[in-house]
Amino acid sequence: MYEEFYEITNWIEINTKSDQPRYSELVASNNYVKDYESIYASACPDMEQSEFTQDPSKVGGIDLTASKVGNNKIVFGGKINWYAEDKSLGRAEGNQVGVQIKPADGVLDEYPQMQIKIGNKVYTKDAFESSGVLWYYPLITKDSKRFVVNMEWNENNKEKFIIEILPGTVLKTKDDPTNVEVGG
Repeated sequence: MYEEFYEITNWIEINTKSDQPRYSELVASNNYVKDYESIYASACPDMEQSEFTQDPSKVGGIDLTASKVGNNKIVFGGKINWYAEDKSLGRAEGNQVGVQIKPADGVLDEYPQMQIKIGNKVYTKDAFESSGVLWYYPLITKDSKRFVVNMEWNENNKEKFIIEILPGTVLKTKDDPTNVEVGG
């Protein structure tokens, strides 16, 4: 298999008593460089925060580890599967991981003018499936380490979701005999 190289050794959450967003600090060890990163937790004073998880079909493969950090960050490590192009899914060939974002019930109807920003692209609430879930499958390359999804419901309610790839993560190739597509 592979050596698990990411372990959360200390998690500190600081809740302020003001209107400021909540901040959290992660301390990681082992082969991952010690990282004392303040993670911006989404500021949504007027609504419940969206649920952010790895996609249930586990795109990325069985040799992939996914660690959730707070409410707004998922860190992937291990080995990431290679996937063939699938035009019906809008999927380019290459290595991918999958996440899902699910707003609380009724939020999409309450904020119809919301926007989603991923890289240089802007999407509307039409990017959500009829079930109310946004699926995101970033294409992972040797140079890609971090992906950010910004959701702006209105001027007061904004969420930021982070997908991070750990140093040392292996990208399987098309011809890798252990490359098994999970969740297709």
